[in-house]
Formats: sequence, structure tokens, C-alpha cells
Amino acid sequence: MKIGIVACSGASNTGILTTKASLKALSKDENLGIVCAMGIPLGLENIVTNAKKHDKFIALNGCELQCATKALATIELKPDQNVVLTKDLNIAKNKNYDEETHLEEVVEFVLDAARSLKEE
Repeated sequence: MKIGIVACSGASNTGILTTKASLKALSKDENLGIVCAMGIPLGLENIVTNAKKHDKFIALNGCELQCATKALATIELKPDQNVVLTKDLNIAKNKNYDEETHLEEVVEFVLDAARSLKEE
């Protein structure tokens, strides 16, 4: 089963954490893949085709705006796991792009989400 991680990659510490955590999680689980959140709503054919190759999705949102979730909705897909760092992990949103205090916590959260999807 291939699980696509859609990271919001937003312009905040939490948005940047979604990208960093996705990449680290990807290196720890061969069933994970990265889906470009920006290319989906733009209708970029290769990115949409790649997205649809995944069996399940984890939307990894930095904040309550949930841009990753909304990106999937543009191609009529819903995340099987919808993660919001500010809500689910209580990480405060700020503009410190270098902050990695919660990086390992987010990576483990993503890996746990992937494990639960595989068990369904």
C-alpha cells in the first residue's frame, strides 16, 4: 500500500515542519510517498497523476487553514488522516522558520498515522 503525504509547506514554522517531517518520515518508511500540495490545485497533470497513484493520504497541515487538505479536495480526494500541527500537537505557529524543536515529534506522529492506515 502506498501512502501519500501531502505537506502544506506553509510560510510559518509549522508549515516548514510539515515538509521537514515528511522528508524524514519518507526515509523511514518505504510505503510513504510525497505529493506536491502546490501542484494539485494548479492542475499540473504529472503531479495529479502521481497523487492518484497513492492508496491513502495523510494531509499534514501546519495550521487550521488546512491547505494540504484543501489541495486534495480540488481533485475530489479526502485525506485518510488529517493532521493539523497547531491543533493535534499543540505547536504554536510563528515565523521562526529554522525552529526544529518539535521535528522528531511530528515525524513520529506521521509514522504512527501511516501505521494505523496500514492496519485498516
